Amino acid sequence: MKKALSLILVVLMVTALFGCAQTTTTPGGETVTLTGTGEGFGGEVTVTVTKEGDKIIEVVPVGANETPGIGDKAINELPAKIVEANSPDVDVIAGATITSKAIIYAVKNALDPAANPWPIPKEEVPVVEVPKGEAGSIVKVGLGQNISIGKSKSATADATAVAQADVTIAAVGFDADGKVASVTVDVAQNKVAFDKDLKVTTDREAEVKSKKDLGPDYGMVGASSIGKEWFEQMAAFENWMIGKTADEIAGLKVKERDESHKNVPDVPELTSSVTITVESYIAAVKEAWENAEDANGAVAVGLGVETHIGSSKDKTADVKPMAQMDTYMTAVAVDADGKVVKSIVDVAQVKVNYDENGTLTTDLAVEPQTKKELKEGYGMVGASSIGKEWFEQMYAFEDWMVGKTVEEITGLKVKERDANHKSVPDVPELTSTVTITVEGYQAVVEEAMANAIKAGPIVKVGLGQNISIGKSKSATADATAVAQADVTIAAVGFDANGKVASVTIDVAQNKVAFDKDLKVTTDREAEVKSKKDLGPDYGMVGASSIGKEWFEQMAAFESWMIGKTADEIAGLKVKERDESHKNVPDVPELTSSVTITVESYIAAVKEAWENAEDAVGAAKVGLGVETHIGSSKDKTADVKPMAQMDTYMTAVAVDKDGKVVKSIVDVAQVKVNYDENGTLTTDLAVEPQTKKELKEGYGMVGASSIGKEWFEQMYAFEDWMVGKTADEITGLKVKERDANHKSVPDVPELTSTVTITVEGYQAVIKEAIANVR
Repeated sequence: MKKALSLILVVLMVTALFGCAQTTTTPGGETVTLTGTGEGFGGEVTVTVTKEGDKIIEVVPVGANETPGIGDKAINELPAKIVEANSPDVDVIAGATITSKAIIYAVKNALDPAANPWPIPKEEVPVVEVPKGEAGSIVKVGLGQNISIGKSKSATADATAVAQADVTIAAVGFDADGKVASVTVDVAQNKVAFDKDLKVTTDREAEVKSKKDLGPDYGMVGASSIGKEWFEQMAAFENWMIGKTADEIAGLKVKERDESHKNVPDVPELTSSVTITVESYIAAVKEAWENAEDANGAVAVGLGVETHIGSSKDKTADVKPMAQMDTYMTAVAVDADGKVVKSIVDVAQVKVNYDENGTLTTDLAVEPQTKKELKEGYGMVGASSIGKEWFEQMYAFEDWMVGKTVEEITGLKVKERDANHKSVPDVPELTSTVTITVEGYQAVVEEAMANAIKAGPIVKVGLGQNISIGKSKSATADATAVAQADVTIAAVGFDANGKVASVTIDVAQNKVAFDKDLKVTTDREAEVKSKKDLGPDYGMVGASSIGKEWFEQMAAFESWMIGKTADEIAGLKVKERDESHKNVPDVPELTSSVTITVESYIAAVKEAWENAEDAVGAAKVGLGVETHIGSSKDKTADVKPMAQMDTYMTAVAVDKDGKVVKSIVDVAQVKVNYDENGTLTTDLAVEPQTKKELKEGYGMVGASSIGKEWFEQMYAFEDWMVGKTADEITGLKVKERDANHKSVPDVPELTSTVTITVEGYQAVIKEAIANVR
């Protein structure tokens, strides 16, 4: 019986291993048809491999989403090489590296799935949150770019012509020391495809999206060793650049990952978040610095990018085929009122020419120049009714925009000059200096300003929270008692329109465990870390369908909230993913970055708005969170077991000098009670209240030497902190009043208003100021 069972198991294992194999017998030996899968540029590439005995006689790859004219080359040429070599260990097809590698892996997967599994196991890289550096106020703004047309292809017997222009653009704000204070990088990856008759097949009227516009639709996740999209990796790289000079950024240590990735960051801060080649991005930032112009008074910088391919030409009897990709780009610096301080506009008018046979005639090794780089070489003077080149007219238009809002710029009065100039300025200030059509420039400036002004300056700050003890458990015959308090906290800065200008959310997931004798086993003195404090140690990655930690998902959610009101955030469309995830975001911007339930986070932000207080003059807001469980009680003859979890929380708004404009401090003193048998006696359905929510109900007046409740004393302490730095607050002179009050303020301004111990509040304030953003 055991032998029979073993035989059955072996048969099942072989069937599972070669489940996609079909076998027949021919004179040349046994013929086996196998299938395998690899990861291409556009998604999965599958192959069917036919073997006759030990010889590979046919390889048929399918990659429906591979780039036309590029991936096709590998699909058409590589199978013959594999058959000839009788092995997948062949050289890749030049210019189609990713698709080639996908086919090679797929063949290996078909031949030996145990050694070459599908899906490909992701590289386990320790997750490191990319630190954002510090920089001063913006005093200069720069626009940098570089252009590559090297991936353009001639027509061949097997593939049609494809023109490609990769335009990398950086809008950068620099401080007085030349450090990056704001940076946005994007790439317009423009393609124009032709058919066999050299007619343009790409829709000339369709919107051409940049990599950032595409977001999760760019489709890099499948080919990423760290499971991150391009926009996510770029956000991490932008974060890393903050606080560094262009030279420091250019000095980044890089390594060659493979033939297609020759300049990948090789520093610990970026290894788990950026595996893309960064050479062109660094070059764009360096050029932005070299060309930077004064922007004193700016508070934000935005990037605008738009591409049009409508001027591309089909082959006709008189016209040779030509791909034209016009990428409009701008860096706009705005002030606190949303008015332009400085704008820099340029256009990359990229033309890729072919002869009548579809052979490239444009030199792909020569980088195209923008209109501003060409200057007089652009050659507009002859056709200009005012005798001015394009760059001269654009300088005049940029000057006109200074001091204006986006509505004033887009509302500019224009006129139709002729069929080719349908929106020429029609205002006295511009009639003698600007006769070019400005519609496209208005649109790209509008986009840049929208990207810069997601929200205005902070004028209010709020602290919101909610508490759940629903996961607490009674002792049973099989398990000991565990108390749990999940305290969700949000520190939010709002602008004059109620839009979120700064937001930080964290969760103190506090637990107190008891043994069978109802003695506390959790270390009462150990630091209780919040979810953000835990970072990668929280351990969500393994259970995450998108391979992201809690802090990474929260960063994406916080970013999404910027520029939205509390009501707009509360109106987020959500879906039930499963019983444990009933409120997961269901909008395209968040599907690849946030799969956690967001109900409690939204509620905390909404409460922060409802309780928001004036903070005019604030530049940043920070959140501080600390938890202590030292007051929890063991069961004794006279005492019933009790878990006490005291979470200190604060939202602090600071000005540009780091001084407190407004602080809001509260404490969730959560108690979970048990009877002598370890059965819960606290109603888990009732949400505990904080000390400020309890107000007089907290009951401190009777024990207070000055007859004041906790909330009254805290308001006095908050008022005292206004105008002070973290060092001044933590340096407050204190005294020991008694064994329970070891750090009571000992300064005249507070002796009659604050007699509570302030050590814990000082610590959480210090943390909040360190975390301002």
